[in-house]
Amino acid sequence: MVAQAKTVFDNGFNGKLNGDRHSTDIGGSGESFVPYELLYGALSSCVHATILGIVRKMRLKYETCTYDVTGDKRNEIPAFLTDVYFKVTMTGVENEEKMNKAIELGTEYCSIYNTLAKVAKMHLEIEYK
Repeated sequence: MVAQAKTVFDNGFNGKLNGDRHSTDIGGSGESFVPYELLYGALSSCVHATILGIVRKMRLKYETCTYDVTGDKRNEIPAFLTDVYFKVTMTGVENEEKMNKAIELGTEYCSIYNTLAKVAKMHLEIEYK
């Protein structure tokens, strides 16, 4: 088993997502995550964990890494994603060419990235500051 999540909702759209190690609120209030925020967070964390392993093997260095993820859905039902825009911004990178390769491999090996790529066109953008 990869992981487990249990979500409990009230009689509306207010719920709590309970994972193996943490919990968070889900719902329509301004103080909780909505489904696509959770999906994009899962995508970012999966890609980052994968990139991190590659970066360590390649002995690359960086200071910070930020992921900005957005997407478009089709209007027909079911309204699944058509495009996912996945922007990676890194600071303190010494070798941008090698880091590009590490990031590309990270998206290639990330299971969540590839799951989404089955239904949406993935747009990867890399920026260094």
